[in-house]
Amino acid sequence: MKTKAGEVMEGSAETPRQPGEFGRKHGPAKIVLYVLAMALSFWIQTRGVTSTTQGVVAQLQVILSVFLVLSLPRYGFFTVASVMGLELVVLVWRLVLVQNWQILPGLLVCASTLVVATIISLFGRNLQRKHRELLRSQKELSKLNHDLVEAGEKALHLANHDPITGLKNATCLRSLIDGYHSTRIGDSSSQALILIELENFKTISSILGQRSGEQILRAVAGRLHNMVATRDVAAARLDGGCFALFAPFDPGTIEDTIHAIQRAIHEPLPINEEILEIRSCAGYAHASGEAIDTESLLRCADLALTSAREERRGSVQRYDSAMARLARRRADLSNELESALKRQEFEMRYQPQIDVLTGKVVGAEALVRWNNVRLGNPGPEEFIPLAEQNGQIVPMGKWILEQACRDAASWPVGWTVAINISAGQFINRDFEDEIEQLRDDAGLAAGRLKLEMTESVLIGGELEIEERLHRIRERSMTVSLDDFGTGYSSLSYLTRIPLDELKIDRSFVGAMESDPKVLAIVETILRLAKLLDLSITAEGVETTSQAKLLAKLGCDRFQGFLYDGPLTQTDLLARYSKAA
Repeated sequence: MKTKAGEVMEGSAETPRQPGEFGRKHGPAKIVLYVLAMALSFWIQTRGVTSTTQGVVAQLQVILSVFLVLSLPRYGFFTVASVMGLELVVLVWRLVLVQNWQILPGLLVCASTLVVATIISLFGRNLQRKHRELLRSQKELSKLNHDLVEAGEKALHLANHDPITGLKNATCLRSLIDGYHSTRIGDSSSQALILIELENFKTISSILGQRSGEQILRAVAGRLHNMVATRDVAAARLDGGCFALFAPFDPGTIEDTIHAIQRAIHEPLPINEEILEIRSCAGYAHASGEAIDTESLLRCADLALTSAREERRGSVQRYDSAMARLARRRADLSNELESALKRQEFEMRYQPQIDVLTGKVVGAEALVRWNNVRLGNPGPEEFIPLAEQNGQIVPMGKWILEQACRDAASWPVGWTVAINISAGQFINRDFEDEIEQLRDDAGLAAGRLKLEMTESVLIGGELEIEERLHRIRERSMTVSLDDFGTGYSSLSYLTRIPLDELKIDRSFVGAMESDPKVLAIVETILRLAKLLDLSITAEGVETTSQAKLLAKLGCDRFQGFLYDGPLTQTDLLARYSKAA
């Protein structure tokens, strides 16, 4: 059996016999037979046979001696020398003592055999040494060749596979799509490229650490592989938490297939003694229409994925031409966002928070607005996610903190200001010191600043997060968990991470009257908060019936359009400061 490099593998039927191996086989038997043959030839030569017979015997003696020396270089020569030496002594003794000149030819043959055996042995040993050196060189070359083959195969594998998950990489995926486009014939609408992205993977990975992030990737890759192993599917990891599938799919059932894959990915995942609930979104494009080549197919699928990111969690989007226009819009937003702070285009709005018992305003949530006439004053649902993606949320967040603290310093005593904090801000090593400095510079009294964070910001690395939140609270700032119930982690972290407030997500408030399951979730959140001595604020309260139901269940504060929308600093104070 030969390898790809053509070398012969050990243990196979074609393994060659090492040189000299055959000669060494049956060595003792050869020596015994040789000694017997020499004894017979000696006896024949001393019997007074004819010269012809002596010649034949002498030739056989030489041939057998040469053969033994060649087949057994070391022991063969020793045997030949011993036998020939003994025979030579006996023949000389007989010649001197008996003066039988008929044995003279035998004596000469014996001496000649001894000389020939010596010469052959000397040359044979030299050849044997050269042969051993050659064998060593051959073995080293064989090992080097084997190492080169292994290195080549490893390099080829690394060039085409992701080192973390073992799936194909972006380079290999492009090659497969190139090959498909170069050979396809006829209608290709059933061939699709699917991109599946883990939501907030970069944030989760930065908080949990690189090793845990790699564990998540390997686990998701394993689940993905198990789902598509029986299909003719090329699975790849592109970058971050983004995976790709390229294969023929039935257009009528492709989304059902994607949802089934997502359900497998979303199974609870144990990481570092915590149970994570991974979520994903997906976008896909068929290899037809606008996606006529590799680059266009990748671009169309990426646009579909971007659209899915902006939809509800777990969304699956198919590419359509409108997405290209949205991509152009995002590019314009990103370009304008870079210099928006310098142009002073951001403004603050404040949505009041109402105390359930008194019906009075007790604070407000700070909300940023962007005045950009050229782009039509984009809403926060457009530019906030974009700022989080490209890192602009950090300088923007600092400006929001500074401006909100300065505005809140002029509010009635007792009012609090709630400010949303992004993951990009929270992971800053000097985060709490910077916030305290901004608060003190603005003249905002201690205890009036509330920091709102989502579960994705606080997930994982509980010890470090706990220490940081303790330092924040030591600086007389309160911590609110925003959008509670929509995050990624288990409830166990609530017993360890220091919090002051839970904020019920507006999606629960809006659906609790029509969906008993949602109502049960809201009731559970409220009971849990009371047991943990946490206050509760419900956002998105828009109807009186919602407010009455939440008040009955024990909610502490309301926030929503039932009371007021986001207001300017001037309007907020004009409407509510006198009643404070």
